[in-house]
Amino acid sequence: MKTVTTEQLRELINMQQTLVLDVREEWEYEEGHIEGALNIPTSQFVERFREVPKDENVFIICEHAVRSKSVYHFLEEMGYEKIVDVAGGMSEWGGAVCL
Repeated sequence: MKTVTTEQLRELINMQQTLVLDVREEWEYEEGHIEGALNIPTSQFVERFREVPKDENVFIICEHAVRSKSVYHFLEEMGYEKIVDVAGGMSEWGGAVCL
């Protein structure tokens, strides 16, 4: 499993080399999320995973890096190769959030 820290993710976002996939539920996302993050809640993921591009680097984040690991493994099984789990999740983000 490929992983990055939240600090590494902040650096990548600053270099504009990321698609952040936030798999938290909509109400969690609305309480604060990374600017530009694509929100596909885990509860809807099986039905909506095709919205995730296969040709881009995708950084998967949730609140505590539990759900993101499940989504990572699911996408891996679906043939996605450019996926990365964000260790620590939003609970360790520490960067700017949008409401």
